[in-house]
Amino acid sequence: MRLTLSVLLLLDAALLPAAEIVQRPAAIPSLTGLRVQAVNAPALEGAAAALPAQAPELAAPALLPPAAAQAAAGAQIQQASAGVSAALDAIGPMSEAAAEDASGAGDKIEKALEGAPKPADAPLALPAPAAQKALPAPAAAAPAEKDLTPEQLQKLRALKFVVSLYTEHYAPRTPWKTPGRGVDFMTNYRDVRAQVVAKPDMTQSEFRRLLRRFVEGSQDFHAGISFYSTEASKLPVTIMAVQGRYFIYDVDRDALPESQFPYKMGDEVLSFDGKPVAEVVASLKPAVENVRGTDEILAAMSLTARSGRKAMDVPQGKAALKIQTADGAVHDVALDWVYQPELIPQDVPPNGEVLGPEVAPDPSRAVAQPPLRQGPIGVLAQIKKLVREFLAPMAHPDAALFADSARNDRAHGMTIAAKKSFVPELGKILWPATPREKAAMERLPFHAYIYENEHGEKIGYIRVPDYMADDQPQAYAQVFAQLVAKFEKDTDALVFDQVNNPGGNMFYMYTLLSMLTDKPLAVPQHLMMLDQSDGKLAAQIIKQAEQPSLAQLLRRAIADEMVAFQAPHEEENPIVKFARYILNRLKRAQDEKNGSLRLTDPIDLFGVGQIDPQPMVHYTKPLVVLTNELDFSAADFLPAILQDNGRATIFGARTAGAGGAVKSLQWPNQFGIDTISYTWTLAIRTIGQVLENLGVTPNAPYAVTPQDLRDGFQGYKKALNDAAHSKIVSSRIVAKP
Repeated sequence: MRLTLSVLLLLDAALLPAAEIVQRPAAIPSLTGLRVQAVNAPALEGAAAALPAQAPELAAPALLPPAAAQAAAGAQIQQASAGVSAALDAIGPMSEAAAEDASGAGDKIEKALEGAPKPADAPLALPAPAAQKALPAPAAAAPAEKDLTPEQLQKLRALKFVVSLYTEHYAPRTPWKTPGRGVDFMTNYRDVRAQVVAKPDMTQSEFRRLLRRFVEGSQDFHAGISFYSTEASKLPVTIMAVQGRYFIYDVDRDALPESQFPYKMGDEVLSFDGKPVAEVVASLKPAVENVRGTDEILAAMSLTARSGRKAMDVPQGKAALKIQTADGAVHDVALDWVYQPELIPQDVPPNGEVLGPEVAPDPSRAVAQPPLRQGPIGVLAQIKKLVREFLAPMAHPDAALFADSARNDRAHGMTIAAKKSFVPELGKILWPATPREKAAMERLPFHAYIYENEHGEKIGYIRVPDYMADDQPQAYAQVFAQLVAKFEKDTDALVFDQVNNPGGNMFYMYTLLSMLTDKPLAVPQHLMMLDQSDGKLAAQIIKQAEQPSLAQLLRRAIADEMVAFQAPHEEENPIVKFARYILNRLKRAQDEKNGSLRLTDPIDLFGVGQIDPQPMVHYTKPLVVLTNELDFSAADFLPAILQDNGRATIFGARTAGAGGAVKSLQWPNQFGIDTISYTWTLAIRTIGQVLENLGVTPNAPYAVTPQDLRDGFQGYKKALNDAAHSKIVSSRIVAKP
């Protein structure tokens, strides 16, 4: 499945201005059917002017035999593709096929897609389960259900709904979380239920905190619950956790001028509100440890930013800090919380009679879709919405909020999704050099430059803050292509910076990957947990594909959502084939009365088994990818794919380990629950290891030090440049005859 770019932006200063690129994506040429054009540095500069360390964790278990999985990956991909094509060729158009022929084709498609070895072929080598902290049980005996108040009955009904998501539609539960991490959803459910029953006057805030702790008990960064709330507090400083200590990272100098607050990055915070900082940070962590390094950094960031949206206690007034400066002196400092009040009434009672706790809504219920609105524009918009819902994202639940914050607030180096990261300038900047080039670079969606290291080598640098691309992946991919073309021509190596990246669109990430390689890249396969909601979406996709008047619109919608990753040449789009697989798998579970069949075998997610190099624009030289503990989801997958295929050196800290595609939902409720997110698939890397919780361990590990904060990350810079130089030297040795 080859990504093909269309006409590259004409590389001269007479092109569309930056504002039009951002505001009018339709003005960007389609990314299919590219004709090769010569690309040179002056032309690219014209185009730019026109555009707007950590503690040891669990050992990695092997799900599949690594050597066998690696050796067989290419053959399996080809075999699966051939099998699907043969099955569809034999049956012809599905809408015209006899029932028995359609059923047989479905079986063949399923077998073709399930090309990887099944977990049964190689037993799981699981680590010891993580310590599971049970929620505190009530001391008094619980009253009978007939004695419960309407508010308690409502709470239990909402609780059952949340629990049912994680027992019925959460892919990692049985193959990984319970045996590998010791996660016990039912025990956690009983603990929460007992507390609700034992406390008739439990406030909504208390109940929300219990729900949040239940979700956090999944040990999954994709698992999130948010609430309707406007209450929030913030301090004008950011605190960073480094090797078990806590330091000032950033100060909002508009709010705290140096004359008022003479403390700076690298000064250590010893206590917070009269308690040791470590104790306060521990209170802000999940009840059950997920990934130690990521938990620690997120909790330290929460020291100075609290939100009712996350069911947190929101402080007011003053915060008392003890700060130790570089000279060893300790200072008592008081800062004012910037408080936003709650505007939404929270403790609203239920309206009259409620259902008992024995009745809970079914999260897998099918919801009838309204008929498509007439007219090509209305129909296309609705088909695009359907396709977007079907193609589950790979992002942290708060990815969009992170990106909005990075755009609208004072985005600094540790802000998730910030355009510029904490990585300092890595050497003498060769490009952009002129004021015009620098101004143009500020308008690009990426931060990029070419620098010279101490060995005289020219190295490119590009910062990719997220994989959402502001919902304009086509335009962003075009810009990325221009930069890659210049790097390929003018550099000896490339540094790809994706630290603090919350993830996003899988196919946009695949599009960027296709420009970073000159050889095919095998991608992880996925176990999926299916239910009727997946069947509903799959059936709607197939229905559009089989109606001649809608099939063309469906192809267009799929092409838009897949960015430019794929221009299918098959008779049937892989997304449609994938939809047929889902329906067939659910039918097997029904016919065989076997609910375990709802969890699929390892398959190619959305029919994609490998990433082919973009034939016109791709980078062939040494590649170093920067990672850290705040890389989630798609930002776990990109370094995993490059590492598993031997394409790049991964430098920095281990990624967060959010290893799958994500579903989220909303439903009417009495407790201000806004959105619940959960992991729909469980990814298995080509080396036979799950990505969930384990993340990607760098080839060149580097743990940020307190000294890095004090001297502008000079130790990080030196280690990174050493890794890039080593990669360049080794590539030249290999290239010699």
